Amino acid sequence: MGAEMEPDKDGNQLKIVTLYGGGIGFRERESNPLRLDHALLVLRQATRWNADAVIFPAGYFTVTRESETTGLLEPIFRMARKAGIAVAVGVDQAKANRLTVAGLGRVVRNYDLPCFLYTYEPDEDRYQVWRQRSGTSENAYAQLASDWLVKESRSIMVKGCRIEFIFCGEIYDDRIIAGIVNRKPSVAVCTGHMAMSRFGRTLKRLLPTGLNLLLSEHRNAWNGLHFAVSRKKDISIRGGLLVWDDYLWSELRLWEIPPGRERMRPSEMPVEEIGCDTSPGQSAGASCLTGVSNEPKA
Repeated sequence: MGAEMEPDKDGNQLKIVTLYGGGIGFRERESNPLRLDHALLVLRQATRWNADAVIFPAGYFTVTRESETTGLLEPIFRMARKAGIAVAVGVDQAKANRLTVAGLGRVVRNYDLPCFLYTYEPDEDRYQVWRQRSGTSENAYAQLASDWLVKESRSIMVKGCRIEFIFCGEIYDDRIIAGIVNRKPSVAVCTGHMAMSRFGRTLKRLLPTGLNLLLSEHRNAWNGLHFAVSRKKDISIRGGLLVWDDYLWSELRLWEIPPGRERMRPSEMPVEEIGCDTSPGQSAGASCLTGVSNEPKA
């Protein structure tokens, strides 16, 4: 069954920033301060674009225990609240690094994956947190007894539109996807951990659903395809705005989700330089925005 996109009650398009974050510092707790500074840089750029929401990848931060998260995310949520921007950020506990294949299956069955998604939505001035439900195509159905869990809506409302979240490996659980299709959100965003080409293939597999689908994840190189599907069409696009400081980088892509049944589209993104002309990694303390490609995939 195809999805009927919820209309924006104000008749305005929804503008969402997705990003492919560099893998440097991924799942390294000591990199949290640098990653926090970088996240605030990304949010400032989203504000320049008048974006409505920014979606960070899964596992953007790493903590030893869940209690560390509040203080870590407070500057991000404070800036988002002041700017009136919705934000979603993935946080993993450090023990996620030690999970074996057998251990992964066990924690999925026990609904105990140490991976979380934290969100803030300005419309309701509300904060939410969810735990990841499954990790791979192999353990997607381990939660057979938890029917309520796979049917749960993990979503925020922005400008009267519903944004649903698919947490990394949950994209392989057809029950979770079926629930999202039935709820007919304006857009669904998969927050991935580290880039794998299978995510792009999986999004294409979901073309028949008619959903608007976007992806944020970590990658080891920029200028790759930003995978996206909309109304049964692959609209993936190469490149984006490269934001970097010190040794961290993110490639941002701005998307427009129109009201009604129009197809989602990548937005034109003007380049705005903010004070440096060196290459990533060459100058400590530098912050830059560099080139944008608005060309569709080859």
